This record gives sequence, C-alpha cells and structure tokens, in this order.
Amino acid sequence: MDVFGLALLDYHEGNEAAILQSHDDSGFQFELPVSVFYRSWDFYEADRVALERCKGKTLDIGAGAGMHTLELQKRGIDVTALDSSEKACTVLRNRGVAQVVHGNIQNYSSPEKFDTWLLLGRSIGLVSTIEGFREFLSKAANGLSSNGRLIFNSVDVSVPSSRKMWFSYQGMKGTELNWFDVNIETVGCEAANAGFNIQVLHLSDDGNYLVELTIA
Repeated sequence: MDVFGLALLDYHEGNEAAILQSHDDSGFQFELPVSVFYRSWDFYEADRVALERCKGKTLDIGAGAGMHTLELQKRGIDVTALDSSEKACTVLRNRGVAQVVHGNIQNYSSPEKFDTWLLLGRSIGLVSTIEGFREFLSKAANGLSSNGRLIFNSVDVSVPSSRKMWFSYQGMKGTELNWFDVNIETVGCEAANAGFNIQVLHLSDDGNYLVELTIA
C-alpha cells in the first residue's frame, strides 16, 4: 500500500498535521511529520549544494512532493520528476511540475540522455543491495550524457548494509522495502569500476554525505 503517497496527498489537501511512522526490522521507529517533504528547498545545506550542481537536462529521481523539482524548474532547468508513487505524481502535477513520470528508475527509459540525475532524501537506498547499486550505476552510465553527473546522498555507515523498512499512516502499513545504506569508500570503489569519478560535495557531523559522480 502506498501510504507514503497517501500522506503526501493528505498534506497537500490541507491536513498539515499529517505524520508518517517509519519502521525498520530492528524494531526502530520514529515519527516523521509530512511537512518535512514540503519544506523550503534550501532548508538543508546539502540540498543547497546539490541543486547548485544540477546542470542541463535533469532527472529528479524520487521527487516526492517536488520541492527540488519546483526550484530547478523556477531556475529554467529542463527537469523531469520521476516517482514510483502515483499519489505523489498527482501532488507533483497539482503543485505545478510540468514534466512528471510515474515509475521507478529500474524500469524508466528515455530516448534522450540526461545531463544530471538527482536523488536526494537518501533515495539511493531504494537500490536495495550492493548488486542493485552496481546495476544502478550501469544504468546511469548509459542514461547520462558524456559530461553527465549523478548526485545523491546517503549515510557513511561503517560497512554497506541492507535492512527492511516501511511506513505506516493512520493505521495502514505500507509496502516493506529493502533499504541500502552505502558508505563513501564503497561508493568510490564501485564508481571507479563503473567508469565514474567521485567528488564528496558535503559531509555532515552525523555522517550524512552528498556526492557527485561524473563520467570519467
């Protein structure tokens, strides 16, 4: 069940008190106000840095409620929002995003190459495993232009790890997902194997980081 999209849509339609519950298979859970997905695009320094690096034709992967897409669109960038949630896509269109695609990066294809792939909100976790990460990098290498860039954030864990996580909302449990956290060292090794150079753009005290991979 797409409880994430339902929560986004509820907030968009006026329920500003909407709260998601985030869970994982270790028993950890916390409340996540849906308002965080409607925050200003420049609330976090990493987001500000990331958007400054977006150039040319851009694909915002896992666009959510569209805070980053809308800012890039305002800057005159040719940006497409991609999200696997149909309800999130409804929110994106209603908020004025001009180009919205319902789907995920694994099954998305475009006849044109992009200059930038952008994944914020640690959406890289949806690759699920190290094998999924390698497949993702291979797809990026084929889907980006010769001077293209891939920008994403994650957390610098000691070793790459997968866990099951899910959201619940108003008593409804969402689909369980395999979530992958990948450290900077592993990103560097896998990026080099896939033909990318890596640059760390931002690293927070809590280990959250932002990287840019460019085609070597």
